[in-house]
Amino acid sequence: MGDEINMITKTESKQRKVNSLQVIVAALNQNQDELINRLNLQTDAIISNQCDSYGRYVIGNNGCNIEWINTAERGVGLNRNNAWFRSTADVILVSDDDMTFRDGYKEIVLKLFNSNPKADVIVFNIGEKNPTRAITAKPHYTKKCGYGAARFAIRREAVQMKSISFNLFFGGGSTYSHGEDTLFLSECKAKGLHILVVPQVIADLDDSRASTWNNGYTEKRIYDDGVLWAAQGLNLLTLRKIKYAYNISRSNSMSFKTVFNLLSQGINHYHSV
Repeated sequence: MGDEINMITKTESKQRKVNSLQVIVAALNQNQDELINRLNLQTDAIISNQCDSYGRYVIGNNGCNIEWINTAERGVGLNRNNAWFRSTADVILVSDDDMTFRDGYKEIVLKLFNSNPKADVIVFNIGEKNPTRAITAKPHYTKKCGYGAARFAIRREAVQMKSISFNLFFGGGSTYSHGEDTLFLSECKAKGLHILVVPQVIADLDDSRASTWNNGYTEKRIYDDGVLWAAQGLNLLTLRKIKYAYNISRSNSMSFKTVFNLLSQGINHYHSV
């Protein structure tokens, strides 16, 4: 995995050893039995299901406990946090409701954390029928933040002690259509935590369902991108905005000027509130 990843002390390895894993699932209007069966859970889990009612109960599943929470609320950041703040295991694996975990995922995840005690977050691959975001590089530490939350395995205490959670204003069902996962990693990076990216696949995605937020580069998507850029604290040079507007306008009916202005409006909005 490279010298940087393997250069650890025995003391550090012992102090950072992890033993337990819990899955947190952000679900929307899901049937309990169907979802649990589809997820192929082999560990404890917390499923936060946004629907039209409230309730909480614990379900036994092959020797594991699944905490099921129903809430009549919306917003994926809020949904993830409902489970995140209730989690108790050493390592937390983030999931969406359209995934199926592969057999043995617990052993793979824990082994990687124990082999790499420097890692606070590990970003995994997801199996897709039409892969567009596959991780093909060798394991490496990264400063990039553009990964979906359903790829995250998190060393819970290390991240919670830094008061890091999912932003309530970004993501499907929220004010700004996406980015709660990007902001989560951005905050981890800003607070000195280490993000390890690995090519291992631990779950498969059913990508037959239409996205709840990604409908291409609409005016709202471009505006929201501007808000997200600003929220990340990116170096918003004019050249970066020009490149973005040029690329989007080439494959979109909107003009370069329209795209550039929408992006700028989103950036300005973030700094004005």
